[in-house]
Amino acid sequence: GKSRDYNVDLVSKFLMGNGKLVKMLQKTGVTKYGTEFTLIDGSYVQHKNKVYKVPVTEREALSSSLMGILEKRRAAKFFAYAQDYDEHNPATQKGYDLKT
Repeated sequence: GKSRDYNVDLVSKFLMGNGKLVKMLQKTGVTKYGTEFTLIDGSYVQHKNKVYKVPVTEREALSSSLMGILEKRRAAKFFAYAQDYDEHNPATQKGYDLKT
């Protein structure tokens, strides 16, 4: 990228998690120190003075103007893989070992 490209993050940080991690944090009382756990509706980015929703489904990826055609296809394949993944069914893992 260009040496003058940069990113300024003005958003509160959030932890994307579910299950044991969130339960552990809640049980330890960390929520007393201003930490809140809430659902979010989506993530958004600003590009060329316009706000876009970050795609999270195959359909959104294919219709997004944030990516080129090859990126759209790659993102859609990833979302399909993630949606169908079952850790107990090797047929859904397509040769990937996500435990390493």
